[in-house]
Amino acid sequence: MRLQWLASCFVLLGVLAPRAHSDSIVDQRQLVDAVTAMNPNAFLYDRSFLENVTLTNGDPTFKVLFNGMWSVFGLRASVPWNWSQYNGLSLIVENMQNRPVSIGIRADFTPDIRDPSLRQAGKYIIPPYAVRRIVLELDPAHPDPHDVRALPAPYSAPHVRLFGANVVDRSKAYQWLVSLNENTSSRLLLREIRLIRNEPVMAGSVDDFGQTTGRTWPGKVASVADMQGQLTQENLDLDANPGPTDIYGPPAPPSSIRPGKWSVARLGSGKWYLVTPAGKLFWTFGITTATYDVGTPQVGREYLFQDLPPQSGPAAAHYGSVFIPGQGYVDTFNYYSYNLERKYGPTWQSSFLSHTLKRVKSWGFNTLSDWAHRDLRAMSDIPYLMGVNTNDYPRRLIAPYRDGRLLPDAFASDFKTWLTTKISTTIAGHNGRPQFLGVYVDGELKWANPFDESTRYQVAVAALNASSSQAAKTVLIQKLKSRYRTVSRLNASWGTNFGSWTTLNNTNVLPNPSMGATMKRDFAEFATAFAAAYYSKVRAALQAVNFTGLYLGGRDSFASPEFIAQANRYVDVFSVGYYTQPEFIDWTFPGITRPVLIYEFSFGAVDRGCWHPGPAQVYDQAERAARMVDYYRAALAAPKVVGAHWFQYADQPVSGRFDGENFNAGFVSQADTPFPEMVAGARLVGNNLYDWRGF
Repeated sequence: MRLQWLASCFVLLGVLAPRAHSDSIVDQRQLVDAVTAMNPNAFLYDRSFLENVTLTNGDPTFKVLFNGMWSVFGLRASVPWNWSQYNGLSLIVENMQNRPVSIGIRADFTPDIRDPSLRQAGKYIIPPYAVRRIVLELDPAHPDPHDVRALPAPYSAPHVRLFGANVVDRSKAYQWLVSLNENTSSRLLLREIRLIRNEPVMAGSVDDFGQTTGRTWPGKVASVADMQGQLTQENLDLDANPGPTDIYGPPAPPSSIRPGKWSVARLGSGKWYLVTPAGKLFWTFGITTATYDVGTPQVGREYLFQDLPPQSGPAAAHYGSVFIPGQGYVDTFNYYSYNLERKYGPTWQSSFLSHTLKRVKSWGFNTLSDWAHRDLRAMSDIPYLMGVNTNDYPRRLIAPYRDGRLLPDAFASDFKTWLTTKISTTIAGHNGRPQFLGVYVDGELKWANPFDESTRYQVAVAALNASSSQAAKTVLIQKLKSRYRTVSRLNASWGTNFGSWTTLNNTNVLPNPSMGATMKRDFAEFATAFAAAYYSKVRAALQAVNFTGLYLGGRDSFASPEFIAQANRYVDVFSVGYYTQPEFIDWTFPGITRPVLIYEFSFGAVDRGCWHPGPAQVYDQAERAARMVDYYRAALAAPKVVGAHWFQYADQPVSGRFDGENFNAGFVSQADTPFPEMVAGARLVGNNLYDWRGF
């Protein structure tokens, strides 16, 4: 396994605790019996070859040679199987190569196996010679009654937990298969292929420190004394490893320097860099959400918590509330801040700030990314950035297909003025500080999906469906009148039957369009105009306040060509998020002409008590660190990329935050215990940042 040097970092926790065995599988079924296993003609092959089958106590092990991209091995039902009693497909995979191998696990619940909506699937890159238990979760609705994204993991031992996204009829399963997701030949051993039913006991599943009950792992705390002992050990480590002495690169080309302001530069090598107000090259290696203000909803879910403290008394300050759409304000309890107070004492807030900044610098990070605590930003002596959002701008478009998200109407006459005031208020006290790197404006609005025509043009559809007083609708109809002159010509071109231009002023006139070529063209032109209005007004608002940082775009995870083209004109840096393995990213970023910032990514595992690994799943903490380092190596090698930010500082609550997310995303647990593997991995990146990047 890569990152063998990680073993040395366990001194941070003192001793590796033994692993308890408390699996929560209540039923399981072998998917391939001995008779079927010994009949090679029973299996599904596509550019694969079954080399050998062995039986151990009736349980088969298959040795399979896969030959090329999407080569598969599996089993197809002649009569649909009934899997309704099971919520997971579990198997052990052994990689027999001396290189990583990308594999997929899939189950289809329709005879039309081309239909991705009735399929559960996941993918994973298995390290060289590694043996991995992989569980494909089959029922995404299973954790819903408890308001979390995942229940406690089925196995106490490390395993890869993949999550199928579709709600399917599990009483009609038609096939399962393992695929090779790369154009190579690879040999795998497959065994213990079975269906499982994971039904953990949820009552009392969260202990007094916000940790999972019934299991143990390295670093799990059992008392306040444990936390304080960890702090003593950690302080010795932080003092011995203060971090890089200089987080900046060499001087930037003089032509790229804007005295007193941040800028960007493209070097002769083709590599982009940020440029500090002092004229130094900078590659931003950041961490998000360095704060303690995320609690877990507890009203109506009290049964989850083993020992919630009284709401009056010493823990009262850690109760709060959060607004959840559709529910209103919901009471929460914050285990993380409660643990901080017990660990650091009465001055825990200021101790958190100073200790976090010390940690971040020791770990090698050079940037505090979005959602850092406001007081941490104020005291920071390393670069930081902030977010500005338009959520409270009143004139909005309803995006009809992408999660119903609301978009600011960029054509509204007061949008620039309103945004100028919002930006000025948000960055007050920060603008002009040399550490203030820049802002995102909005975040993950998902203007469009270039791979789905129903959402690629949703800004135009939203405008057409809006009320007659909506500015965007007025602009769209004016453009259509200018092009077609009469409604009959519009109808002939679009294949519609609008009675008049007045009809177009009705609300929801085009709820589910079947788009022909000319409609797509008109919608694309409107989307371009809308994007130009939005980005130009954001840029103008920033200029109006004499902004000294960088406009980092909008943390844009969904973008169409029309959207990208306009962002290229106005942003300093184009921000994107990729929660995936680095091998699956096109690091050339086609179509983007600005430098690129990975605004967030992470990898997660379930080996330290977390219930959900997050969007990019790995096996354990050592593999989290290895994959993080691999990701940074790839980002540093990409000429357009000027930084990548890890999401996030602390794990999400195992019982879920406001939206149910309960991911292993952090560098520290909810008990404020650092993951030593992650610390060692980050230090490796931070100490080699500019050597790996080059100039």
